This record gives sequence, structure tokens and C-alpha cells, in this order.
Amino acid sequence: PTCTPKADMNHPENLSIDTLGHLTLMQSAVAHLPDKAAMLSFACQGFKDVPGVESVSSRVFEEEMAAGKGSLDDGGRVFPIAHQKIKHAELSFKLSQPERFEPYVPFIENFANMLGVIFEENRQRRINQSMMENLETLVQERTRKLEQVVEERTQAQKALEASETKFRDTFENAAIGICLTGVDGKILVANSA
Repeated sequence: PTCTPKADMNHPENLSIDTLGHLTLMQSAVAHLPDKAAMLSFACQGFKDVPGVESVSSRVFEEEMAAGKGSLDDGGRVFPIAHQKIKHAELSFKLSQPERFEPYVPFIENFANMLGVIFEENRQRRINQSMMENLETLVQERTRKLEQVVEERTQAQKALEASETKFRDTFENAAIGICLTGVDGKILVANSA
């Protein structure tokens, strides 16, 4: 979801064009960073230039958790980095001048939402990669088992053919007469002796 600026839009003089440009540049650059830690570090550094901000820190959650709304705590703001009710991290702002910071809240919420989407896409990519690797392993294991079954059947077929050849040679070349009969006593086959 995108947040449209609502705070102080009737007073655009409270917003700095340079700061908005800086935030826009941050948004276009952050997705190209290699991982969550680099993205959060970049964001924390960049947000220090927003008016009214004293410091910014981030916290990553080892396991994704249910997302909540941004909160306000003694002299600061916390923005969840979440997507579809999964909270990946949060940004904590310590504010020196909350009133100067307030007009930028919608833009920071938008940035946090964008990071949430990026983190979720990366999480889904990791899950898909893991599933593909597991599937590949299962296919390789099943292929090995099938090759083993084929080899066993091939060996059994060769052994059967050798046994049949040996029986046929013994039957046909015996010095005495041999015949095979059916259950009804009729002769099915007899050798030449």
C-alpha cells in the first residue's frame, strides 16, 4: 500500500524539496543493495538527514512476526517494515524536533512499506530457491533408485536368459529322451533322443 502525504500538505513550505529529493533517491537506490542488512544500514544513514531526526536505528526480526502499526515512544517514532501482515524489521527514529519531522512521516511510511515489499520478495525468492534445491535433490535420489531398479531387472533378465539357454542346451543335447508334459498328460515338447 502506498501512503499519500496527508500531514501538512496544506503547508508545503514545511517540506524541503531537497529532503524529498533525497528520500526519492534513497527509494530508487535501496533495492539494488545486496541484502537486508545493507538496505537497513543505508536507510538509517539516509534518514539522518530528515529534519528533526537525531538518530535512526533498525531492528531485524529473526523470524517474521505479525505486523503492527508504527508507534510513538518517548521522543521517537517506530516504523514497521512489513508486507501482508508479516513484519520483517523496524526503523526507530529518535527525534530532536518532532514537529519538523512530522511532515515527512507519510514519506517514511511509504519507504518502510516499499522495504517490506522488497524484503518479502527476497524471502519468497529464498523459499522458492530452497524448494527448487530440495526438489532437485529428490529428483536425483529418485533417478538413482530407478536406475538401480533398471540395473537389477537387466541383470535378472540376463540371468534368466542364461538359465533358459543352459536348460535348452541340456534338454536338446541329452543322451536320453526327455519330454515335458502338461497336467493332462499330453506331451508338450520332447528332445530328439
